[in-house]
Amino acid sequence: MIKQNFPKSILFILFFIISCNENASKLENQQKSVQEDIQEGICNRTPVVQQAILDSIKKVDCSEITAEDLKIIKELTLSSQQLEILHEDDFSGLNNLEILVLHTNHLSSLPMRIFSDLTSLKKLFLNHNQLSSLPLGIFANLTSLTNLSLSHNQLVSLPEGIFADLTALETLRLHNNQLSSLSAEVFLELHSLKEMSISNNNIPLSYRSYFKQVMGSQIRIIDGRSPSL
Repeated sequence: MIKQNFPKSILFILFFIISCNENASKLENQQKSVQEDIQEGICNRTPVVQQAILDSIKKVDCSEITAEDLKIIKELTLSSQQLEILHEDDFSGLNNLEILVLHTNHLSSLPMRIFSDLTSLKKLFLNHNQLSSLPLGIFANLTSLTNLSLSHNQLVSLPEGIFADLTALETLRLHNNQLSSLSAEVFLELHSLKEMSISNNNIPLSYRSYFKQVMGSQIRIIDGRSPSL
């Protein structure tokens, strides 16, 4: 038997090729797994949300949706859909979404992390629902948000820190709720705030001058006739 001695350089090249093939196979399997997770995630979302996503990217089958498809969606309108509940992953992967319209539904509560992927969101409309409370952290990561409408709900209080991440927020609608008092600390992180409506709550009108003193005269506080949203 003739024993063959291969140069170390050739052995190294062979080993490198085998390793590359194994890594490529692993990467392909990982990508396939991620895609399957995305498809499964879309197909398991609240039906109204799933349909809105499909309509936005002009597809008919949730199993056809890719991560790249989700990235092109800029706006979702889900108003007047009789929604009573939303799931935590309903808006996951929508990193480039800028406008989310959820007004005029029957939502009484929201999962804490439901908006956690919406880092590009600029406008969020939750008005005309039945929200009685908001979980602390629900607006975390929404650093691009400029307009938030929570009017026409049943909010009785706002936890301190609820708006802590909303550093770009300019307009906040809180009118037509059941708020009886407001702590100035709730709004201290809203450095870009220009207008806030608090009319038609149980808050004394004297709070207008109080907020002016604490938050600065550059903020317009509406406590008379309510805005339209």
